[in-house]
Amino acid sequence: SGNRPIQTVQQENKCYVGIDGRPEDLGKGYSSALMPFVSENFMKVCQWNGEDAIPAQELKKLTTLIDQAHAEDKKLRLWASPDNRNTWEVLRKAKADLINTDKLAELEEFLTQGNTDSH
Repeated sequence: SGNRPIQTVQQENKCYVGIDGRPEDLGKGYSSALMPFVSENFMKVCQWNGEDAIPAQELKKLTTLIDQAHAEDKKLRLWASPDNRNTWEVLRKAKADLINTDKLAELEEFLTQGNTDSH
């Protein structure tokens, strides 16, 4: 992540790294081998604070980005998301691939107790 030398990595015959994509990289034809993940600050995608129900228009923004990434066989990671069970549930149901957290024990409990269909 950070400074991304996309052209340098593309030109390598053997590649041992992947580029951390951004939403604006979607639709540019980068393979999932070159760019396996798309990462973005949660608040740049969705203005929801993680409390109460997510507004429909915010959920649509979130699911649209997830669908775009998945259509290119890429995984989505949203960082700096509200760090609570409510947000984790929304991200899980929306099929976000990774959930960032500073609350590892709580997330483990969430994912393993009563949430057996999570991925």
